[in-house]
Amino acid sequence: MLRQYIRDKQGRPCGVVVSDKLCDQEIYFGYSLCNTKKGDKFNKNRGLEIAVGRLMSRKFSLLPYDIPRYIELPPKILVTLDHIKQRSKRYFKKGTKDENPSTIC
Repeated sequence: MLRQYIRDKQGRPCGVVVSDKLCDQEIYFGYSLCNTKKGDKFNKNRGLEIAVGRLMSRKFSLLPYDIPRYIELPPKILVTLDHIKQRSKRYFKKGTKDENPSTIC
């Protein structure tokens, strides 16, 4: 599983985006974003738990990536999503079901 933390202007983590290739060989992603404007503090464990839950729901397929489908996502997620998309392409490129099985099914 790949993870990329989203950071605020001061460099503190305020969210996380995760991606993984699941049993159906499709690459999915999940995210969690804290509302720092309302005074929320980001908890890495809780944020990762939420992001993995969204990943497991298989609601967000990373490839093929079509922008209109993700238009309701926060802008901070979209910027990080482009970055993790490129990382996922490289990371999962050689893996097949037998060579690189995911631990998440």
